[in-house]
Amino acid sequence: DPETGAHRGWLAIEDGRLNRLAPDLSVHTADLLVGVELGEVIGATANGTLFLEIDQNLYAYDLTANRLKDLNFEFSAACPCGASFASDREFGFVIDSGELHRASPARGRTERIDAPDEALPSVGPFDFVTVGSSRVAWSYTADADGDPLTQNDQETVIRSIDRDGSGALTLDRYELAELPLPSFSGFVAASSDEWLFYNRLAGDRIYPSSMSILLAGGEAQINLLSLWVGSSREPALGPAHLGPVTRMLRLGGLDDLTNLPDNSLRLRSIDPDDPRGESIALGDLPSDALFAYALPGFGPSRVGVLLAADGFGGLQSDLISWDDETADSLRRVTDTNGQNELPAAHF
Repeated sequence: DPETGAHRGWLAIEDGRLNRLAPDLSVHTADLLVGVELGEVIGATANGTLFLEIDQNLYAYDLTANRLKDLNFEFSAACPCGASFASDREFGFVIDSGELHRASPARGRTERIDAPDEALPSVGPFDFVTVGSSRVAWSYTADADGDPLTQNDQETVIRSIDRDGSGALTLDRYELAELPLPSFSGFVAASSDEWLFYNRLAGDRIYPSSMSILLAGGEAQINLLSLWVGSSREPALGPAHLGPVTRMLRLGGLDDLTNLPDNSLRLRSIDPDDPRGESIALGDLPSDALFAYALPGFGPSRVGVLLAADGFGGLQSDLISWDDETADSLRRVTDTNGQNELPAAHF
């Protein structure tokens, strides 16, 4: 329940029928949809309306009215949406076929709001969409010769557009390159009301850089030899549980991504509403640390992951903790050789 946080029930697919069940699984509603093969919840509005991808079609589910609404949009392929779908208090935004679409549950329709001619007609592994207070940022892959098989001429392009579909502009473009990280880092682009946060390589693809740029354009901040590795959120009572960004987590000291043991790593906490202001130095990572990150969770008390060599040519994951608002609060929680630990969701 978006107002109380109470559990209102389950959505379930059984024998091709989509139903809502009571919290104790004892009561079925009438069929919401029949002939269903695959379905997935991919987002939610602030008032609790769910977005679902069902058999490559987009739907909205109103939990108060127990009504499923077809949003008249078909994905070009089965949706592994992840970072290519985002939602806010009113709309859902989805990248598909190199275009940005806006889904409106209230109007029961989806419309295209940005379609650059140069965008490749597929969702790349690094593409994202994220929503600020009045603007939406999204990325696509551009190819100089129009042939997606020749990847040495491809670029990532980041665009910004008003939520109503006006005022589109390009925020950044750079050579497509995967960050050579030791493991899954847990971070995708994020935004506060006015700022976008993302990672890229700068200086002829040499220097890892944590980027902050105004969604409206006109001002950017580059922090070389560092990467964004997490964000903290306010709790929300809607189905997604994660509200606005309260702090950003930045890992510094990444002098050489090709030789991680030689780096001296430091974590800092950043104000997402003013990334130009003074940061909070949370502390230095242990000397055996290769990398660290945190999944999105509730602040200010956080638990994250430290990656270190396991002594056998592999990686070991241990737990670290800190307080977003307290300098020198970084602590190593576990140091268990041969054992891997990860925090629970939202921590």
